[in-house]
Amino acid sequence: MSVVRRKGWRSHVIRRAVVVLAMILGVLAVPAVAGAQYQPGQPGLVLVPSTVVVGGTVTATGFGCRPGQSVVISIDGTTVATVVANNDATGTYNATFTAPTIPGTYTVLATCGTTIAPSSLIVIAAPTTTVAVSVLPQTGGGDDSLMLARYGLILVVAGGLVVLAVRRRRAGA
Repeated sequence: MSVVRRKGWRSHVIRRAVVVLAMILGVLAVPAVAGAQYQPGQPGLVLVPSTVVVGGTVTATGFGCRPGQSVVISIDGTTVATVVANNDATGTYNATFTAPTIPGTYTVLATCGTTIAPSSLIVIAAPTTTVAVSVLPQTGGGDDSLMLARYGLILVVAGGLVVLAVRRRRAGA
């Protein structure tokens, strides 16, 4: 009977280790979310880029208007573009406009009928000096290194759980 009991204990530890590992993978695998997110049933407006130099070009992409409806894009009350919403289920639209010539943070509104979708635009001053810089090749860094560190942490935790399970099994034998 003790043999059956030990096997049951071992499978219980293994199941727990798998659950813990799955939870860790789930938390670490969720990508960092940046930018605007679609809210079901809500209109939306995304500016690319959301930070631009004075007089730069900005693309506004939005959704939530009725198909064929006129969409007015304005910055702090001044119209910068007018487009027509696409004939699709989400009423998407795209417009390109020029950023203001004065640095600052601006409110951009896309208005179609009574529907208003806001977004923020940050306008920065253009650089005034140029610095000569040698171009060196980039080796790693950014999200790739972070992802490798996450997987390394997962492997260390999984290895520790396996070692713990084997030690307890040997101690019980």
